[in-house]
Amino acid sequence: MSSREFSKSPQLVGLLSTLIRAHLKSCASESEDMVSAVQIALRHTATRNLLVEAQRLNLALERYYQGSGRATQLILEFSAETLIPRVYWRD
Repeated sequence: MSSREFSKSPQLVGLLSTLIRAHLKSCASESEDMVSAVQIALRHTATRNLLVEAQRLNLALERYYQGSGRATQLILEFSAETLIPRVYWRD
C-alpha cells in the first residue's frame, strides 16, 4: 500500500485495509456479516458514495498491477455491489 499508485490516496488505502480486515474477520468467524464490513467502510468514505469509492479502488488496483505491482502474483478485485473481494492468482 506504499506503492506509487496508492501513495497519494490515503482514503483508498484506508478503504482497502478496512475491507480486507473485515473480509478476513468474516471468514474466520461465521457470525461476522459483510453488512458490518460495508458499514465500517462507509465510515471511511463519509463524503463519497461507497460505490464510487469501490470503483476508484478497483482502478487503483488495476494501475498497481500494471505498474509497480506487475510482479505480484496474488490479485484482488472488489465487487462494487457487495464489496466482497475476489482473490485469485495471476495467469
